[in-house]
Amino acid sequence: MVRLSVLDQSQIGEGRTARDALDETTALAQAAERFGYTRFWVSEHRGLELGQELRELPSVATAEDYPYTEFDLYRIQTGRQRRFVGTPERVKAELLAAGERYGTDEFMVVTPVYDQAARIRSYEQLAEAFGVKP
Repeated sequence: MVRLSVLDQSQIGEGRTARDALDETTALAQAAERFGYTRFWVSEHRGLELGQELRELPSVATAEDYPYTEFDLYRIQTGRQRRFVGTPERVKAELLAAGERYGTDEFMVVTPVYDQAARIRSYEQLAEAFGVKP
């Protein structure tokens, strides 16, 4: 049986405060428990002082308007190779295939999207696709 865990980055979204991020992390932890996830992890932020991580999670409009450099686009393209994106069924299939390749039975899932409701819904859909029960 595959176990699913949530990895939250507790990002401060554009136009939001640290308090908002903590409230969203708390709500996500409660949702993950309702959906039957095995564990809830919060990542440690490193590299902020060096500009290696986003200081805040941008809105869709900001991301679309951003003046990407060639290097930015390269990083985005290479980063996509490590991400599973799509319908819950497609993500499930890709996770299971990766689990077979690497011999794992637990996945830490992260959904770095600006909209909190969409983030929570993505975890709910993945739990449903895997048949996870609380």
